[in-house]
Amino acid sequence: MEPACVKTCPPGALQYGDRTALVAAGKERVSSLKQMGWSAANLYGESELSGLHVMYVLDDSPGIYGLPADPEVPAPVMVRDVLKWVGVGAAIAMVVGFVLNFVVAREVKMTVELPGKEYVRKNKYG
Repeated sequence: MEPACVKTCPPGALQYGDRTALVAAGKERVSSLKQMGWSAANLYGESELSGLHVMYVLDDSPGIYGLPADPEVPAPVMVRDVLKWVGVGAAIAMVVGFVLNFVVAREVKMTVELPGKEYVRKNKYG
């Protein structure tokens, strides 16, 4: 479904749909602006940060509109993404450790409690 903002906005000001179709429409609009004399017109968001989910047809440089000319992902976001996977790995290691501890402790308990089986504690001399 189309968002309400797209439905209520003046015709053509906002568009919603498939990204490839929107990129093609944006490039077409940029070329028509350049033909009308807007030499600095560009499609912002097509290739920035490997493609943004919102794109703008600008008639001037992005800085005029308060947009970064060459946006970058902040370092804390990248660190957070790495730490997320470290946490997942630690959680998996903990679960595996608990399972191994359960299996070993159960085997020791069963060996000690079953009749006819003797638990022999080996010392360092054999």
